[in-house]
Amino acid sequence: MEDNVETQAVATAATGTPTIKSEDKILSIVCHLAYFAVVGSVLVPLIVWLLKKDESPWLAANAKQAFVYQGVVTLAGIVLSVLMPMLAFLTFGLGPLLLIPVMLIVAVALMVPTVLASIANWNGEVYTYPAVGQLADKF
Repeated sequence: MEDNVETQAVATAATGTPTIKSEDKILSIVCHLAYFAVVGSVLVPLIVWLLKKDESPWLAANAKQAFVYQGVVTLAGIVLSVLMPMLAFLTFGLGPLLLIPVMLIVAVALMVPTVLASIANWNGEVYTYPAVGQLADKF
């Protein structure tokens, strides 16, 4: 462990930027790509953040970003799934029929920041999600 810390310190002194372990990069990418897992989308980044927040500030920042984004998307999905039957009742079945294509387009659009975050993490950057990224910084 000390060798790794010394190696990072030497690399930081030489380049001026801290090096990021490939394990941290992979864990960070897994946090973002957990979006595609139905059950683990919120749990994976939360667990990674709780376990690694003291070891790697870079990984902790990325895990928090993923947790907040995926949490907001999950909550929005829950709200929509509750409202959809009500909308169906009020519009005699036409509301959901019209909204389902829109929801599919939005679902695909919500995947784009997740993929961009994974690419940014692979390059060693912290990705801030649009609209909810500042919320993650408050935790």
